Amino acid sequence: MKGQFHDNQAELVRNSVDIVDVVSEYVPLKPNGQNHWGCCPFHSEKTPSFSVHAQKQIFHCFGCKAGGDVFDFLMRYHNTSFPEALKMLAARAGIQLAQDKPDPEAKRLASEREDILAINRVAVEFFQSTLRHPGTGARAQKYLADRGLPPGILREFAIGYAPDSWDALGAFLAKKGVTKERAFAAGLLTQKDGRFYDRFRGRVMLPIADIQHRIVGFGGRVLVNDDKNQAKYLNSSQTLLYDKKQVLYGINLARDPARAGGSVFVVEGYFDMITLYAQGVKNTVATCGTALTQGHVRLLKSFAREAVLVFDGDSAGIAAARRSLPVFLGEKMSVRVLVPPGGHDPDTFVREHGGAAFLELAKTQSQELLPFLMDASFAEHGQGIEATIRVMDDMVRRLSVIEDSFTRSLYARAIAERLGVDQADVLAKLVPAGKTARTRPAADRDRSAPRANNRGRVPAAMEEGSGAFRQDDAPWPEEDVQDTSGAPEPFHSPRTDRDALKLEREIVTVLVVSPFPEYILRMRQGNYAARFKDPLLQTITERALARLETEDPTPPQGLAQTPEEEELLASLAGNTAALTLADGNVDRDCALGNLDKFEHCLEKSAPRLYGEIGDAEKAGDEARTKALMMALLQKQKAAVKTRWRAQDQATGPPSSSPARDAPAEPDADDVPF
Repeated sequence: MKGQFHDNQAELVRNSVDIVDVVSEYVPLKPNGQNHWGCCPFHSEKTPSFSVHAQKQIFHCFGCKAGGDVFDFLMRYHNTSFPEALKMLAARAGIQLAQDKPDPEAKRLASEREDILAINRVAVEFFQSTLRHPGTGARAQKYLADRGLPPGILREFAIGYAPDSWDALGAFLAKKGVTKERAFAAGLLTQKDGRFYDRFRGRVMLPIADIQHRIVGFGGRVLVNDDKNQAKYLNSSQTLLYDKKQVLYGINLARDPARAGGSVFVVEGYFDMITLYAQGVKNTVATCGTALTQGHVRLLKSFAREAVLVFDGDSAGIAAARRSLPVFLGEKMSVRVLVPPGGHDPDTFVREHGGAAFLELAKTQSQELLPFLMDASFAEHGQGIEATIRVMDDMVRRLSVIEDSFTRSLYARAIAERLGVDQADVLAKLVPAGKTARTRPAADRDRSAPRANNRGRVPAAMEEGSGAFRQDDAPWPEEDVQDTSGAPEPFHSPRTDRDALKLEREIVTVLVVSPFPEYILRMRQGNYAARFKDPLLQTITERALARLETEDPTPPQGLAQTPEEEELLASLAGNTAALTLADGNVDRDCALGNLDKFEHCLEKSAPRLYGEIGDAEKAGDEARTKALMMALLQKQKAAVKTRWRAQDQATGPPSSSPARDAPAEPDADDVPF
């Protein structure tokens, strides 16, 4: 038993709640068979790999491997202890707990957290009563009225006022039996030279609640800023409950509306959030005086598919957008940017035009984050060649956090189209942070000449005049014979078995998650199932193609017949972010490009054959030399034939050119690859 309660009490609580209902409050779930699926709240993903088993009352993520029962979920999600998770669920189920064998450390931490919550509740009472006072709170009342906030909103947000006094709150808490040391631990007092003072003085007070509606801290907006060194906004100091890098203002009110609509607005100011909420835009949160962090984005992902960042169009807003880019990229969450026009901030725009106008503006004027930052970079650097170089460097620097090669390729294409440069040039610069792009100079040689083997020589069987490749007179079209020796790595020249296996997984991902006609045709014509190295991927590919022949678009999990296959499919479904566009649809160019890369990957295994051919020649083994030569020829012909057939089937052969007399495709059993 973990902690300080009877084992049978934990079992009673576990049996009194449904894990699906509990998890659904934090993660949008969709049923599929016996499981419910959603995006994991514990790691970055856009396609669900997180499953909740209703019958077994457990959860499991096939991506990050997190798993357990309902207690484990709450402990991990809230970063809390088992006793606190048990208390949460017991309260939910209406069960009274009796403590036994207390854990001293857990008991101490739980007691301190409860003490802070209790002190915060008393502080809210003090601040609200001060705001209502006709004398002390008059100036704050006028300030709030001028901002157009009705009494109902003031009550809903528990807004108050901290008088301009050094010890008003401290004295009030002392009357309630709260020592200065405890108030200091709650972040409400500050200390200097051994004396305690009120942290908040002469400020409108905004209680900050967590997702469980508990008051964990405060933000204060100064009314009279006579001191230039005085901050306009001040937050509670960090405590056991309050960490501004993990808390978002308004999260308790925005979660359900954001979950229903699928998106959440993120603003920078407390009053931006309050005014939007008051005008009907309830799916809004605000940062607490800090830049967006990974913890913030993970919290947003637990209830919304997309975030819309509402920033001012000034340099500070652009800087905030730039800082947020790597955070959203790292968490694979869709994000857009909205800049209110006319120099407005969200608060002034909504007060002047209303909530409906704001929603329409977000619908028609918000931009994806990358185009927004490119516009800002052009505005900063101007036009011309030198400006384009600076914009390129700016974008590459900000996107260097992307580790996935296909995601880099998508962004590189967008940058290349905007700047009017080759995508390969962008990719050559766009490398993950801490890595260096590796390039090889293109060989100035006859493309028809065979390459040297790994010992630096061409096998005798391949030398000019040997006749080894004169098996037929079929022409090899120039457009299908490309010299890729100068391509940047690793984007165009995968050279290892690991690269091929990675491509196999991504190819099958599209087939089982979002196939489209041209892709299905290429998969069938290319006989990919027989050419994959992974037997599980071979099986899934064959089964998926068979289902598609019956026009049965079975969900990924429906293709699995064994636990291993179920785990594989869940893993594939959880790694589609690099293959999808902002609208959630699969990037067809990227998917078809994967097939071309796979063909090229197989072709790039030819140098290994050259080495084996050289070894066979050296050993005088003519039979093996001939067999290896035939295998190499069949591999190259099969790759070219696959591309021809797919292209002809998709577009039809050109009417102005004769039909291709392509060599017969070798039987799959004859090609040992």
